[in-house]
Amino acid sequence: MIRPATYDDILAMVELGADLVKERKLPEIDKSATGDVIKAHIDGTDCFAAVAEIGDKIVAGLLLYRTKFWYSKQEFIADTVFYVSPAHRKSDLPHRLLTVARKWAQGQGLPLLLAVSTGEGTGADQLFSRAGLKKIGGLYLDGG
Repeated sequence: MIRPATYDDILAMVELGADLVKERKLPEIDKSATGDVIKAHIDGTDCFAAVAEIGDKIVAGLLLYRTKFWYSKQEFIADTVFYVSPAHRKSDLPHRLLTVARKWAQGQGLPLLLAVSTGEGTGADQLFSRAGLKKIGGLYLDGG
C-alpha cells in the first residue's frame, strides 16, 4: 500500500535513506538532518511525502517538492528522493510509486521532473523511459 507519510514513518524513512546512501556509496548519512528533511516534506504545503508498506514494513519512499530552475520562472515538481528497496524493484511497486508522483504533480498543475542518480540502463532509467517521460540528461520530464 502506498500512502502519505506521517511522523511515525520518519525513522523507517531515515533507514531507507541510509540504505540508499550505502548502496550508492555516497558519504555517510546524517540521520538527524535526513529526519529534518523528511519532516519538512511531511509538513510542507509545497512538498509531498509518501511511503510504500508491505505488511508492516516500509519498503519505498517518495519525497517531492515545488521548485524552479535558477534561470527560469517555470515551476515544476522535483524529487528529493524516489527510492524502492532492492527486493521490490522488480515488482509493480516502482510503477505504482511513479503513478503517485505523477498524480501529485498533476494536482499541483505542474510538470514532474525526476532525477536518476544511478546511471543509464538502471531500473529507474528504464522505468521512467518506459513510462514515457522525456529524458533530458540525467533527468526525466513528465508534462512539460
